[in-house]
Amino acid sequence: MSTKRLIAISLIIVFALGSCTSVVMLLRRDDPPPNDGDLRPTRLEIPDDENAFTYFDKACVALAWPEGEEDEKIDAIFDGEEWDAALVERLLKENEETFKWRDKGLACAQMQVPELDQGFATLLPYLSPWRKIAELSRLRALYLAKSGDEAGALDEAMKNVLFGRKIEESRGAIIHYVVAVAVKKIGLRTVREVLPETKLKADALNDLVKQLRLLGPDAEGLANAVRVEYAASCDEVDTVAASGAPCYLGL
Repeated sequence: MSTKRLIAISLIIVFALGSCTSVVMLLRRDDPPPNDGDLRPTRLEIPDDENAFTYFDKACVALAWPEGEEDEKIDAIFDGEEWDAALVERLLKENEETFKWRDKGLACAQMQVPELDQGFATLLPYLSPWRKIAELSRLRALYLAKSGDEAGALDEAMKNVLFGRKIEESRGAIIHYVVAVAVKKIGLRTVREVLPETKLKADALNDLVKQLRLLGPDAEGLANAVRVEYAASCDEVDTVAASGAPCYLGL
């Protein structure tokens, strides 16, 4: 084989290897991450004594909810199957502190739940009690309605709607927003239960309509919930990439 032919073959091989190396380096290049600042949640600086969560959390501690047969009786009351006045009165009496803390939280201008410091593995022990507090509020409203206090019954039902709205605004994850909608639904259902028998005048009902309009769906609350989910998902991916730790990502 001539020297020129060897040189030509060598040049071809070098060119091929260089091209392959360039392709590999191009494929392995780690582009800078996109600017996702608008997808990240922002945290507010709220003093504990001005944060509705502080008082809702205390309401959870004070909550007294029946178990066993009495719990089933509460379900029967909600289903309209029976009304156990003694049980209802006792339960409302035992939860006076619960309502006190709930009302104090409702009076706060802002609410923010703790961060998901463990990502999707963060425990959220307050969500289930919040749902029970909403059911307790419905029970209180029905009790007031049966006692002839329709205005008080509707006021209690609207407190439940406001309770749900506070949770919607709490800068929590999607699960917080789902619980918020459930709480609002309980309050709205109570309004529908009380209204058919009401003898309240038009002015009072007009005020009720105005309140309902102000407490409709919270689009910004939902957007914040999605941002929290996005940030938690990114953190999980980064953790797995860096250390091989378990990835929860909704599993």
